[in-house]
Amino acid sequence: MTNSKNSKNNKKFPIALLGMAVALAMVLSYFESMIPPAAGIPGVKIGLANIVTMVILLELRTEYAVLVAMVRVTLSSLLFGSIAMIPYGMAGAIASILILVCLKRNEKISLIGKSMCGGVIHNVAQLVVASAFLENITVFFYTPILILSGAIMGMLTGTVARIVTKAIRN
Repeated sequence: MTNSKNSKNNKKFPIALLGMAVALAMVLSYFESMIPPAAGIPGVKIGLANIVTMVILLELRTEYAVLVAMVRVTLSSLLFGSIAMIPYGMAGAIASILILVCLKRNEKISLIGKSMCGGVIHNVAQLVVASAFLENITVFFYTPILILSGAIMGMLTGTVARIVTKAIRN
């Protein structure tokens, strides 16, 4: 990535850069798929690929972050999971991007705080999808665990995203 000011004003579609971002996110997704569930709790993941989405969102444009997330979720689900994972991944990715966009300009909230919000909303969106597919609201009993894990994992991914964006800007 180039200087963030130049990147945001660049009218060209950076297909090679976005292709590399998707590839990096895919590698991180694959790596994460080999890690046992965090804290031994099924469904709790670190969210390493979300680091790529956050950096794209911060350094380029929202549309590019959405595109990278959608391509990554689709390909990762098909390659490392199942087609049934796509709605869950899409709901989480879109919801977390939306909250990050809403909070992006709020300087009172740090990047790590924004990432924590993204992690929490990601998990809540996936619970909504699970509830709809299962036609059962009992999945919401899992909410406290997923809120806590989303905040913790969001803190981790936000810390890494902060380090990466600082490096890009310097």
